[in-house]
Amino acid sequence: MDPDHASLVWKINHLGFSTFIGRFNDMDASLNFDPQNVGNSSLEVIINTASLDINNAEFAEELRGDNWFDTENFPQAVYRTTSLLEENGNSFVFGGDLTLLGVTAPVDLNVNFHGGGRNFLTRSNTMGFSASANFLRSDFGLSRFTSFGVGDDIELEIHIEFMEN
Repeated sequence: MDPDHASLVWKINHLGFSTFIGRFNDMDASLNFDPQNVGNSSLEVIINTASLDINNAEFAEELRGDNWFDTENFPQAVYRTTSLLEENGNSFVFGGDLTLLGVTAPVDLNVNFHGGGRNFLTRSNTMGFSASANFLRSDFGLSRFTSFGVGDDIELEIHIEFMEN
C-alpha cells in the first residue's frame, strides 16, 4: 500500500440533518491481485482505530473512549476478503469479514480497478482502486444513540494505490 495515496472515509447520518464524515488516518493494507483470475486475489486491511479524524479533537477523544471505539482495548479493526462474489469488467464485489470491537461479521466490498502501470514518479509498478462498503454499526456493538436518530448504517469509501515491492 502506498500510504501517501490511501484514504478511508466513513459516513453516518446525523439526526436526519446531515451526513457526518470521518476518516482513519493510519492503516496498512496488503493486496495479492491476480488480474488473470481475480477470484484468487486477496486483500487484508488493518486500521488503527485511534487514528480516527473528525476535525474535532474533543469529540474524537470521546469516540476513542469505551462508549464508542474503545481504542485502548480494541486498537485495530481488520478486514479480510474471503471470496469473489461478482465480476463485471473492472468492477468486483468481494465478500469478506470485518472485525471491529472484537466482533467479526461479513461485509461486502465493492471494488473498482482504475488501472495499473509504471508510475513515472516512483518508478514502481502501481495499481489504483476505489471501493465502498456499507454495514450496520450495531452489528459490532456500536449501537449508542441509534434510537435517537444517529444512523446505524455506516458507509465506507476507500481510495488506494498499491505499489509492487
